Amino acid sequence: MVPAAGWTFNAEGTAISLLPAGTAFTPGDIYELSYVAKDPTVNGIGFAAVRDFNAFLRYEKADDAGTPNPLAGDVTRIYTETVSQPGRMLNDFRNLGFNQAENGKIVFDGMLQWIAAGDGINMNLRFSQPGRTERNRQDQLYVEGVFPFANPATRDPITGRTAGRYDACSKTRTCPLAMEVYSANEYWVKGASLLHTDPAGKRDLADHPMTRLYLISSHQHAVGNGNARGACQQLGNPLDSGPVLRALWEALDQWSTKGVAPPPSRVPRLADGTLVPALPQSAMGFPKIPGVTYTGLKSTRYRLNYGPDFYRTGIMTTNPPAITPPMFDNPANGPIYPTYVPKTDADGNDVAGVRLPDLGAPLATYTGWSLRAGLQANDGCEAAGQMIPFAKTKAERLASGDPRPSIEERYPSFGAYAAAVRTAVDALVRQRLMLPEDAQPAVDRLLRAGGASGAIKADPAAN
Repeated sequence: MVPAAGWTFNAEGTAISLLPAGTAFTPGDIYELSYVAKDPTVNGIGFAAVRDFNAFLRYEKADDAGTPNPLAGDVTRIYTETVSQPGRMLNDFRNLGFNQAENGKIVFDGMLQWIAAGDGINMNLRFSQPGRTERNRQDQLYVEGVFPFANPATRDPITGRTAGRYDACSKTRTCPLAMEVYSANEYWVKGASLLHTDPAGKRDLADHPMTRLYLISSHQHAVGNGNARGACQQLGNPLDSGPVLRALWEALDQWSTKGVAPPPSRVPRLADGTLVPALPQSAMGFPKIPGVTYTGLKSTRYRLNYGPDFYRTGIMTTNPPAITPPMFDNPANGPIYPTYVPKTDADGNDVAGVRLPDLGAPLATYTGWSLRAGLQANDGCEAAGQMIPFAKTKAERLASGDPRPSIEERYPSFGAYAAAVRTAVDALVRQRLMLPEDAQPAVDRLLRAGGASGAIKADPAAN
């Protein structure tokens, strides 16, 4: 708590300074001001705006004022491709029935949802703040993850309610086909496992017939910088989802236009042990790597108390909700929906999901989670993941105590490494998770990385 005498508003009442004058905020700390607000905007009308604009382009000759539709008669299908926050908006868009236009017809035929997590968006609420996004150190008390989490109908063990995100559109036959594609980060910070487990966390769910789910293994929330740490303890995670997303976009179109079934869902499962609790570390699978801290830090999906009638009306009478430390995994903060994370192999790379060629012929460990360095050490490093390179040689590995085989031990020659790379790339092409035109660029990129490592011996016959 900052005492009342320790801070002040500026003259316009739009910014805060610490007192006495000149006192600096601590970099990286989160300061939060709570106050009684008034005059909320009706942010939920944004759902109707998205619906109506697209329906106008698709179905109308002119708007109500007589302005002609420049695309009249030309639109036969509409697909969406979203990244992160807009995808969470579309999660609620579907759940609230907005994919039915005012004329009763479908608005969007297909949706490619990248890193939208198993959540909705803080938008159709009084005093909503749709710009907020939960991580495991920020925005934990804002409404984001609210039942129903999954597309097929499930029973909420806390309230007894049965519902699914596709209920409303199923009743009107206006459901879009959807590719739900996630990074590992969403499992650690946004409860993504609830998209494909029941809310009690006891069983896997079958796919909704109009959706497929894909984890891109060991990926962080977006493409990171493998040459910098930023505020985190380890190098950023440079895995690039682009080739997989391009292939799934093509598969979505084939599904919509020709009825060709897309690749099967690729997510970790409780039934086969690839979806597990974050602790203990030994059961989760992540190796004990020298210089790397593992705490199992994972956001908790609570049903928080915003007042007695909030979940029916969207009107808060308690905000922020009362919280008792510790913030995570504490039943005192409200009923908990159990969530899980992908199990890793002995290298620390996710076992299940769509494994990029970087994992098929690895030179490093890649994670979807990361921890902060500095004053906030071991807090979550938000959307970031990690790249933890393998030791180059066996001697280097043994000297540090690293349990992961070195690059030298994995690939006795450059030819052996190249073969592993091509095998991994060819498998993705064969599974329709990489387009053929993306295969050779992927091979070339990884061969350059292998050569740059300086740890793989040239083949004796090579020039």
